[in-house]
Amino acid sequence: MTLKVRSASGLPDKKDCDHASKRLDQLSRLVRHLDDAEIVYRDDRSGRRVDVVVKAGRSVYRGSGSEPVTRQAIDVALAKIEAQMRRDHGKWTDRAHKGPKREIVAPPVTADSLPVDAGHVVHTKTVSLRPMTLSEATLAFEVSQLPVFPFHNVETSLAEVVYRRENGGLGVMRLR
Repeated sequence: MTLKVRSASGLPDKKDCDHASKRLDQLSRLVRHLDDAEIVYRDDRSGRRVDVVVKAGRSVYRGSGSEPVTRQAIDVALAKIEAQMRRDHGKWTDRAHKGPKREIVAPPVTADSLPVDAGHVVHTKTVSLRPMTLSEATLAFEVSQLPVFPFHNVETSLAEVVYRRENGGLGVMRLR
């Protein structure tokens, strides 16, 4: 990485340049490689203004900070650039994990199209629906340790099924 430092008011302090270089090295963990970095120091009403431009591959990141102390201005500018890099890094990893979008179309399934000998239907069970309230059914579901619990809801007069949702909560399916 090449670091260019410019200042409108003479040469910047060596310690400030070293501080900026260390902070830029920390940013290299967010991108594959940093190509160029340019830091411009200026005097401002509020103290010192620092403009930073970082080039990493095809991406260009810009940040500026204006603080009374030069190192604080550097930190503010590089914090803005770091936020941009993190946002881009999140986009890159999301795209890498998602992969290309493919639409999967399954053929329609009917009872006749499922071969019984192929192992699709493993077991058939007939259950009688007991009449109870939803609160009684959820309690019975928790005690039974079954994957689903069918019952006849006396409050709605419908057949309903209590099941465990992926987030750990309970769900109710109403059958009409």
